[in-house]
Amino acid sequence: MLSLPIHHIGVATRSIEKEWLVFEKLGFVKEADFVDTTQGVRGEFIIPRNPHYPAYRFELLENLNGEGVLDSYLANNTKMYHIAYESKNIEADLAILLGSDFARPLAPSQALIGDTSAKNLVTSIATTGGGGDE
Repeated sequence: MLSLPIHHIGVATRSIEKEWLVFEKLGFVKEADFVDTTQGVRGEFIIPRNPHYPAYRFELLENLNGEGVLDSYLANNTKMYHIAYESKNIEADLAILLGSDFARPLAPSQALIGDTSAKNLVTSIATTGGGGDE
């Protein structure tokens, strides 16, 4: 069983600006923004304004050109795009996930991590819904 800290929860939006208005009223502040041309998205990390709240962040995402990787989520009104975890040993953590019948690997890709200036190798995992093929 994994016990990894969550780095952020990705939220698919049609418009970061419109979505931001809601989160601002809920007490969030902007942490960092980025453009990832490889995935065709623009993103903005937001965190709670109150430093006494638990440390968590959301990543608001929108397609760069009005259509792209977020389309299927937006078409189904699904806001949660992904959960990103922090790992100190990605190989060991992936072995646990992949041996669990819970997940299967997707093709590795380069992704811009918005709150750092470096590109990091990201391995994507898709859940299988509890076992077997989708």
